[in-house]
Amino acid sequence: MASFKDYQATKTATVEIFHGEHLTVRQLSSAEFLAAALPLHRERIELEQAGKFDEAAETRINLSTAFALVDSWSFDDDLTLDNFIELLQCDDLKGVAAQVVQNIDRTASDPDNFVKKKSPSSSTGLSESGSLTAAQEKKTSKRAAKA
Repeated sequence: MASFKDYQATKTATVEIFHGEHLTVRQLSSAEFLAAALPLHRERIELEQAGKFDEAAETRINLSTAFALVDSWSFDDDLTLDNFIELLQCDDLKGVAAQVVQNIDRTASDPDNFVKKKSPSSSTGLSESGSLTAAQEKKTSKRAAKA
């Protein structure tokens, strides 16, 4: 068994999509995702209340919500909402679009995907997350040794 101190949180996780191409996604609870998803949720409610929520609006809101989870991608194309939607609606990739969105959602909603084991080099000083924990422990042990 390992200590909880051997692990650290990460901000993104990788989703392999096809032929070595990948997306990095944010966690569902990330501030970036929540800030982007809240207006989409409000829009959905407003359209439903006005009786204007149709299939086109649902598709646009769902794809925009999935896009809000994507932090980056490996394609040469700029990561924009339009390019993301084009990827998912491209005739040549119709067979994989639904799985790509499912993989984004599955990865973003699993907390295990956002925790990794610390590397040995991050066990002293600043860790990748900016924590001073290990450095503080060293100072404390030096003080204890002097006493």
